[in-house]
Amino acid sequence: MQLKNVDNIYALFIGINEYPHPRHKLKGCVEDVSAMRTFVNQFCNENSIKLHEKVLENEAATRNNIIDAFDHYKLVMVRKFPPQESFSIKKRTATWSRLFALIVAKMEAKT
Repeated sequence: MQLKNVDNIYALFIGINEYPHPRHKLKGCVEDVSAMRTFVNQFCNENSIKLHEKVLENEAATRNNIIDAFDHYKLVMVRKFPPQESFSIKKRTATWSRLFALIVAKMEAKT
């Protein structure tokens, strides 16, 4: 399936293994981020899509850094799709839904 009208993907990857309390430490979250980044990078390369990614892992994944990352992408999207633009939210949502479905389908095919 070829994606139409998708030139860029903005991704925020967050993986936290290390929590302050030793009982709350996890295994595999950072590795999951690495695997997902590899998959999304490959997907974007195969479909000529530019990937804009931000990665927050362990101590870098603070509440403020996560909020800042979302705020940054929100500003990018507002600049790209200003409110006065006629590009409909419905069309954008449909495009993102197709993209998500395609990524999930490719992930399932690889497992």
